[in-house]
Amino acid sequence: MPPEGPGDEQASAAIADENAMPAAEHIALAKAMFQEFLGIAQGSPLFSLSSAEEVIDRVGFHNVGRGAQSNLIAMSIDDGAGVVANTEDVQRADLDPALDAVVVVFNGASEERSVQVRTAAGFQLHSTLGESADETVRAASFAEPSAMEDGGTFTVPALTTAVFVKPQGAAQGMGLSAFVTAGFEPPVPFGDTQIYLRGQFNGWGTDNQLAYIGGGSYEAYMTLEAGDYLFKVASSDWATVNLGAASASAATVAVDAPFQGFMQGVDTNLTLSIAEDGEYRFLLEALDSASPTLTVRNAQALPAAAYIRGSLNGWSTDDPLQYIGRGVYQASINLDAGDYQFKVASEDWSTVDLSAPEGSTSVELNTGVALRGPQNPNFSLTVGADGDYLFTVAAGGFVANESGQSGATLWVAAAEPFAGTPVFVRGGFNSWGTANPLAFEGAAQYRADIELGAESYEFKIASEDWSTVNIGAADSDT
Repeated sequence: MPPEGPGDEQASAAIADENAMPAAEHIALAKAMFQEFLGIAQGSPLFSLSSAEEVIDRVGFHNVGRGAQSNLIAMSIDDGAGVVANTEDVQRADLDPALDAVVVVFNGASEERSVQVRTAAGFQLHSTLGESADETVRAASFAEPSAMEDGGTFTVPALTTAVFVKPQGAAQGMGLSAFVTAGFEPPVPFGDTQIYLRGQFNGWGTDNQLAYIGGGSYEAYMTLEAGDYLFKVASSDWATVNLGAASASAATVAVDAPFQGFMQGVDTNLTLSIAEDGEYRFLLEALDSASPTLTVRNAQALPAAAYIRGSLNGWSTDDPLQYIGRGVYQASINLDAGDYQFKVASEDWSTVDLSAPEGSTSVELNTGVALRGPQNPNFSLTVGADGDYLFTVAAGGFVANESGQSGATLWVAAAEPFAGTPVFVRGGFNSWGTANPLAFEGAAQYRADIELGAESYEFKIASEDWSTVNIGAADSDT
């Protein structure tokens, strides 16, 4: 079983390091900083919310979603005017007459980080930190949004926590909604226009569509042989969207290197150099459609063979993750009912070492969970029935850098989720009947082929009794 943290030898070396021994001035600085933050916390009732309803209504997190930065938390507390969440007309109480909002940024990274937050304006570094005994935190800053931006930017030095406040005027004003980030989906950059990878690898045709995946981003997967390819990102008409290189001298797209040298409507093609045969993921981040970024990566993103290793197999390499395409790896393991611990790891326990983010070690069946590493706590898994279970790792976004290993997601599900219960596609196209059964194809996948006319349909996935299985949409807009 691997260590969950530094070993005794590492701890002893750290203790013996004279450079790690605190001097009197270090102790005095730590005491002063503690008193500063204690004073900030005691200085506003916003840091002492008294109910779950207040927390839900006021507290938001703004470094989330596909573009989230590692080791960074941006938390806001709203004290602005408005209607309380989950009510129709209850006005938000003014808990702190001096402030309309607070933002706390925790930067655990080893470099300065900036985070832009929608609608954020009028913030400043807390006055206590502006005169802090710690000169590092005094460098934290807030930049007001420009005319082209919809929110200001908070910048915090490495390994620093900074508190920003929005002072209140004569009356309660606009604060910072807890939902401006988590509840916001930016507009689709190219609207209803479908865009494609068009180049020598597909006869300059439209066989390889870039599918919109949300957050202003598109992706496509393509199997390529080693070599050089000319291509563009373009619509079917070569006019609505026609993204080529801004200059012939800067037209090369390299694997793993984000490319930003696009220009609309030019003749200069991009050049892609592929060093080895394989499947590649093309990610186009186009939140700013006038200046998109393209990143091409080997879809088999894990840098070494990886395994499900845990108490379920003696922490061995008996259960390899097999690559099945589109950045996804899977392993099917027969388990008895019981409790297990495990990790996703390579044979050397270091090239790949993915497990639970701190504080969220439990894996629930059929629920995705982020993978982090190295040397994070083991996952815990409870299986209620004997059977085959499918471990799926989506690693298309996997990265390994000075902050660790991240960007992969894990699911665990019964290999045959509806075992013993026939399930059907039931909807308006078959009078909500059972004429279209879903056939189990293995690896937690079911399939039904249905011939449909061109119109809109409502449907569900359900068993014959409408109760054993009854899967519908999460909301009416889906």
